[in-house]
Amino acid sequence: NTEISVFDLSDDDSLLEDEPTRTFIPDSACTDGPNIGLIKEGVLVDTNADGCLDSVHYTFTVTNTGGSDLDAISLTDFILFGNQDIPGPISESITENDILEIGETWIYEADYAITQTDIDNQSVVNQATVSGEVMNTEISVFDLSDDDSLLEDESTRTIIPDDACPGDDGTPLYGIAVIKTGEGVDADFDGCDDSINYSFSVINSGILNLENIVLDDELLGGTINELVNTEQTEDGILQPGEEWLFTATYNLIQEDIDGIFVDNQAIVTADIVDSSDSILDRSDDNSYEENDFTSINVSNFCEFIGGGSGFQIFNGITPNGDGMNDYFKILGIENYPDNNVKIFNRWGVLVYQTDNYGQGSNLFFGISEGRATLQSERELPSGTYFYILTFTSDENPGEESYSGYLYINRD
Repeated sequence: NTEISVFDLSDDDSLLEDEPTRTFIPDSACTDGPNIGLIKEGVLVDTNADGCLDSVHYTFTVTNTGGSDLDAISLTDFILFGNQDIPGPISESITENDILEIGETWIYEADYAITQTDIDNQSVVNQATVSGEVMNTEISVFDLSDDDSLLEDESTRTIIPDDACPGDDGTPLYGIAVIKTGEGVDADFDGCDDSINYSFSVINSGILNLENIVLDDELLGGTINELVNTEQTEDGILQPGEEWLFTATYNLIQEDIDGIFVDNQAIVTADIVDSSDSILDRSDDNSYEENDFTSINVSNFCEFIGGGSGFQIFNGITPNGDGMNDYFKILGIENYPDNNVKIFNRWGVLVYQTDNYGQGSNLFFGISEGRATLQSERELPSGTYFYILTFTSDENPGEESYSGYLYINRD
C-alpha cells in the first residue's frame, strides 16, 4: 500500500543494461512507401506490309508498385521523342482520372523506325524512364525500364536482322514534323498588338504516305482545322517531302501580358497509309529536327476591354474567309446567353442586332441582318462602327452593358 514506483530503459540483450536496440535494414528490404516500376518490350514489325521488317514496336508497362497513389506521370525514351513525353497511356489501360492508383498498370505504345546503323550494330539497345509524384505532395518517384521485370533496371535489347529494311538513302521509313511560329497582330486596328497569329508547317519526313493528319494545340483550344488548302492537300494524303500549312489566331488575355511570354507547343499525329500504326511529333520554333517550345514576348501588347476572368471583347474583324478574325469575337460570351447585341454605323443607323449572341453560329460576320436594320442582308463596307452589348438577366461578366467602337476591314 505504498506509492513507490520503479522503471527501466530497454537494453538489446541484458536485463541489467540500458543500451538502444539497433536493427540494420538492407537496401533490398520492402516497404509500403511510394514506388513505380517500368517494363519496356520491343518486337520487330513490318509497318508497310512489304514483307520486310522495318520497325521496332515498343510496349511500355507502367505500374504503381508502392503504397501511395501517383499523378503527374511522365514517360520518356530518348530514341523515340528525345526528352519529350511519350503520348498515352492508351485508353484501354487507364481509369481516366489521371491517377495511377496503387497496383494499377498503364500501357503505352510507340514505334521506332530501324536505321542502317541499327542493322550494322545488329541490335537496338536503350532504356526508358518513368517518373511520378505522390498525390498532394512534392515527393517524386522514378524508375529506369527493364526488359521483363518491374524490380530490375536492365536495358531492352532488340536484335535487328541483316535483312531488315531501313529508310532509303538515310531517310527514315516514316516520320512527321511540325514547326510552329507566331507573330503579334493588331486585330482591332488601334495601333497596338492584341493577338498572335500562329503558322504551322507540317512535313512528311519519311518515305511512306501519311493520312488523317491531326494538329492539336491546347493553347488554341484543341484541334486546329484551319488548313491552307492547296492542290497538295486535296487528296488528304501527306506524301513524302510534302508540307501542309495551318493557321490559327490566339487572342491574348491580361494574364498573358502579365506573364511577359506566351510559351507552348503543338502536337501533330498521323496514320501511316495501309497500316494500323500512327506517328507523332511535337512542334519546334524553327526546325523540323528539334522539339523546342514556341515563345512569344507579349509584354508590349495591348490591355483589353472586358469584364470578369475569361471575358474579352475584340474590336476588329476582317471578314475575308481566311478563318482569322472573320467575325466580331467576344471571348466567353457563350457563358452568358441572355444578351443582346446592337451595331450601328457612324451615322447612328442600326445595321445589326440579335439576341443570344455567340450561341452556335449566331455571330456578326459584317453582314447587316437585324430586324430594324436598313438594307438587310447587305455586306457592310470597311469602316468604323459602334456596338452596344447588353445582358438581359442577372448573369453577366461584371457589367450589365458594354459599348465601344468596332472596326471592319475588308482590304
